[in-house]
Amino acid sequence: MASATTKPNPSLEPLPFANRMVPVNSAPADFDAARDLPEGFLDFLAPHYLPPSVATTNSWRIELPAWCADQRNQMTGPADDADLVVKMLNSGAPGVMLDLEDSTANAWEHNSRGIKNILEALPGRLTYFDRKRDKTVGINPSSTVIFTRPRGLHLHQAGVLPGELLPAALFDVAMVAYQVDFSALKHPLCIYIPKSESADEALWWRDLFQMIARLKGLPANAIKCMALVESHPLAFQMEEFAWNLRDHILGLNLGRWDHMASLIHFNLENPEWVLPDRNTIPHNVAFFQNLRNLMPDICHKHGMLAIGGTAHGRDIPIKTKLPSASSLPRIRCRRVPRMATLTPTYGLCRRESASARWREPAPRFAR
Repeated sequence: MASATTKPNPSLEPLPFANRMVPVNSAPADFDAARDLPEGFLDFLAPHYLPPSVATTNSWRIELPAWCADQRNQMTGPADDADLVVKMLNSGAPGVMLDLEDSTANAWEHNSRGIKNILEALPGRLTYFDRKRDKTVGINPSSTVIFTRPRGLHLHQAGVLPGELLPAALFDVAMVAYQVDFSALKHPLCIYIPKSESADEALWWRDLFQMIARLKGLPANAIKCMALVESHPLAFQMEEFAWNLRDHILGLNLGRWDHMASLIHFNLENPEWVLPDRNTIPHNVAFFQNLRNLMPDICHKHGMLAIGGTAHGRDIPIKTKLPSASSLPRIRCRRVPRMATLTPTYGLCRRESASARWREPAPRFAR
């Protein structure tokens, strides 16, 4: 990570965060939450459903654009790997997420390379040199939707402004939006929002998208997004989160692995929260199925995409012919085919994958 004493880059001065103050606050070293907070305070802050509101009681719907109507397989990979980015975009997948978050090291050189690759990939200019074929390979024209996943609001970026920490999400989105030529894009700029923990965070993203649009002279709803449901608290506020981003959001993605980790994180010190077997949490346990049923219900109610969890490449046999979409309902072996089968069963009519070897779209699911 760059040092906090690095001089500001003059080219960054016009960015939206150029004069933004981000205070850093920390409790004293001797602070003890159990001792120093009011009794019952931590229970009060526990994840919960919000009171009924226009978000949950009105019959509002988004208008899903034709260019992203079919997202039955979204591929994900690190944005700092140009070779992989080009291969994903040439895979035939209807959607590709270029990731600056989980699959990219949170270090300056990796983040900078990832942003550079994204800026080249969005207009279709990114290339890599294939040594085996002794040729330069570029991005083939296609209707693939390109998403950019920035780092989450839980991370900071040092070294841009002297003595200040910037929200890493703000830095990543602004670096892409400030430098990209919107007129050269085949579809609106699309951001994949990670690690949100409340409906209120959607207001932060909404304000960021609309501020960028205003500075670029674009309509307020010019930037589109999808959001990962991968934290325990957000599972209680998905509908309100989507409502707050209704002018931008296209759908929700159930990040089951991170959600499981978040579930443990938020309940680790709660003596009343007990798992039958803490060594394993299978994806078909009842409490997770409640979420898997609720999220697509909310998405379909409001016209949004409902994306299933990631099918990892490590679970796909390399030397075995991949199953076609028509054969998926008959498959009951290994995690990836199993998840692909459960995807339409639970209304998650689309899925995410992390390997260019799994290109088949998820089966269509009719509600």
